[in-house]
Amino acid sequence: MRTIPEQQTAFLRLVVLLQSVPLGIMLGALIGLLLGGPSISPAPIVVLIVGWLLWFFGIVITLTLTARNEAQLQRRLAAATEAAALHPAAVAEWPAANAILSRAMPVRKRAAFRTALYVASTERHGVLPVAVRIAPGTPPPQFSGARLRLAPTDPAVAVIEVLAAPAEHAAAAGDPALAGLSRVQRGLSLPLQSWLPGLAPGGIALVLTAALLLLLR
Repeated sequence: MRTIPEQQTAFLRLVVLLQSVPLGIMLGALIGLLLGGPSISPAPIVVLIVGWLLWFFGIVITLTLTARNEAQLQRRLAAATEAAALHPAAVAEWPAANAILSRAMPVRKRAAFRTALYVASTERHGVLPVAVRIAPGTPPPQFSGARLRLAPTDPAVAVIEVLAAPAEHAAAAGDPALAGLSRVQRGLSLPLQSWLPGLAPGGIALVLTAALLLLLR
């Protein structure tokens, strides 16, 4: 299974692709329309409409994939949480890690839990964002520490170490590996180079659409 940054990168690249190609087609159609002279051909208008439909279709796909990815993450969190509740002795063998709270997600009324994003200092992946289920009440302060147990087969999820004392959770925030982390390291954004290549197909679509419409005149 992939880590949260790997999932975010793959999803964002797909979203950029789904948006850049239709936008490139529409911009190419506008360029073809503007450079086509005083006579208006129906071809650029048709291409513009097709590009808009593709853009709308991309929005629908993006929303569908967002809901699917969230449902998959919640299933993985549920599996880790249930394992921790049913087999506490086995969870004691899971890798332990110091972590700080990066972001607590909003919850609905009467929610049974709150999903939080922690940044853990792991031996295998280094500093890594992981999803954790916490109590639905008022979340801990941002950057507060916690001792986590990392799911051994899923690098994206973890559980709170229930056997750790409050002092141990507080001390976790003092881990040197968790000091001065950037938004990218905390799982709140992605580096430019991770999604910028997704704009290339949009640029190609723009040039090809404009050139084709001008040739068809």
